Amino acid sequence: MSTSTVLTSSVIKQVTGGSVTFTARVTSTASSITGNVTFYDGTNQIGQAALSGGNSQITLNSLTVGTPSVSAKYSGDSQNSPSTSGLLNQLITGSLQFSITATAGAQTRTIVMNVLLE
Repeated sequence: MSTSTVLTSSVIKQVTGGSVTFTARVTSTASSITGNVTFYDGTNQIGQAALSGGNSQITLNSLTVGTPSVSAKYSGDSQNSPSTSGLLNQLITGSLQFSITATAGAQTRTIVMNVLLE
């Protein structure tokens, strides 16, 4: 049977180090569907999980700053053919913090700057 794989993300924009959960929903006209889904950032495998109730899910907190293009590929089983989701562009941002302290006599002033990386 033919299948369809749809990929979603728990958030579209996340700060580096934050958790992002990717869920692949695999549908088929067959009475049951089993197997694994492999998740990719471009051509690099970033995780794999078994289907449960038609869903497969991974949670990552190791994506680096940028816009990874994530996809999910269902491996198929004895009744169902493989399928691949479309690309999901995930925005991962980061931040840097700078501080400058100046002292003149008895007075000290500190300026703190946060820079958002996208």
